[in-house]
Amino acid sequence: MAGEWIPIDIGLGLKPEIQELVDLTGQTVETVVYRLIQMWGWVSINTADGTIRATPARVARICGGDADFWLAVETVGWLKFDLEAGTMTVSGWEGRFSRAAKARAADRIRKSIERQQDSGVCPDSVQETSADSGKESGLQERTGEFPPPPPPRARDRETGTRAEEIVLAWAIAAKASGGKLAPFTARKPPAAIWERLAAPSWAEEALAAIERLPRCRYFDSPPTLEQLCGVKAGVTFVERVLAGAYDGAKNAKAGADGRPTTQAAVDRFNKSDPARDAMVREYREAKARKAATA
Repeated sequence: MAGEWIPIDIGLGLKPEIQELVDLTGQTVETVVYRLIQMWGWVSINTADGTIRATPARVARICGGDADFWLAVETVGWLKFDLEAGTMTVSGWEGRFSRAAKARAADRIRKSIERQQDSGVCPDSVQETSADSGKESGLQERTGEFPPPPPPRARDRETGTRAEEIVLAWAIAAKASGGKLAPFTARKPPAAIWERLAAPSWAEEALAAIERLPRCRYFDSPPTLEQLCGVKAGVTFVERVLAGAYDGAKNAKAGADGRPTTQAAVDRFNKSDPARDAMVREYREAKARKAATA
């Protein structure tokens, strides 16, 4: 599905588990690897925690092979079936396939590119982090005390990293969306992103919204990164996306050529919609309940 991706090791076919599956099932390495990638991708677009309603036969129907093949995958430890509950759980999901894990993978790619551009010199953010870690370790060894909280500059650097993470996630999603998201070509993040990042939960919610946007059918033109950072009447664009306010299509007023006009699309976005506002309220209430029980 557009906008979705998963990290895959370049040496996946050489892993002991893959070789064991080849011996257990009699399938080729290529067949085993392809089926696993299909399974991981299917789970990724249908669940956030790696657990999905599925039986061995259902996985086989969707991802290839037969029930015995997927039971063999269970024996090597890469997934777990709960036949009574009718669910399947992918092992190690949080560390490899979750949204946070993918953000870390994207960040590693960004830093690798920076190092290549700097002729092998690590980015300042990496060097300073390493140096700070060494100082903290030395202070603890000498005094037995933990160092004081990081200075404002370090906190600003962390905010900058989150902004870069969101810009990179948008670039990846826009490239994979087939034109459903507008590319971001500016050299600096949108100015509004800094105000949004002042809210502790906005960054993670923005990443979730980026994944969801290519599936939204509401828009007449591709959403932009600037739009992602917007807020109208005290409600952020990200909240509206996650509340499902843009999931369904909605006809706009047509222009002389019969196509929706740009101004009509803008007016519709700005106009209050009771049903859409109710979705946002329900989303906020659910988020508050979740935070209260955490």
